[in-house]
Amino acid sequence: MTDTTVLHRLEDLSAEWQNCHRCPLGGISFTRCILDITPADWGNEIPVDLMLIGEGPGRSEDVIGKPFCGPSGRLLRETLAEVGANSLTVAYTNLVACRPVDVAGGYDRSPKEGEIVECTPRLTELIRILESRRIVTVGKLPTEYLKGWSDREPDRWSYIQHPSFILRTGGKIGSQFQPWRHKLQEIVNTLRK
Repeated sequence: MTDTTVLHRLEDLSAEWQNCHRCPLGGISFTRCILDITPADWGNEIPVDLMLIGEGPGRSEDVIGKPFCGPSGRLLRETLAEVGANSLTVAYTNLVACRPVDVAGGYDRSPKEGEIVECTPRLTELIRILESRRIVTVGKLPTEYLKGWSDREPDRWSYIQHPSFILRTGGKIGSQFQPWRHKLQEIVNTLRK
């Protein structure tokens, strides 16, 4: 696929979903966190090496408009850099593009099934456009929701615990960090072969 074709397809997808109101989340989110690809100068080359799919944007992501940029996302990005992913093209996205928030309490929540269903065409198209060599679901909900896809291509899909779990269990000094980091290292190593 040519560089301009990929860029146009991503621009069209972003424009289509930028003002989405297919579910109630569209009316309460500040932004739509469609996609972030690193490095910034990736050149629209397909396939991307690695695609990470989380649940949904949190407060930081809703304000900044970029997936995985809050505390959990920073831990994930930093750890990926530590294990050598800087040489790879990495795409970040979520099951839903809008922040799932409890309006009454103001706290983040998991997206509801209907919200995920409404946003699935966006995710499906991203997966098609980017043709990622490896797709990693981040956390339990994306792993469960995308199980049918991962069962069809088990060598292409992986699962990691959500970095918020790592933060809740002590962060980099907690007992869960090293096994989590090791799993990220294994994923990166398979892509550098």
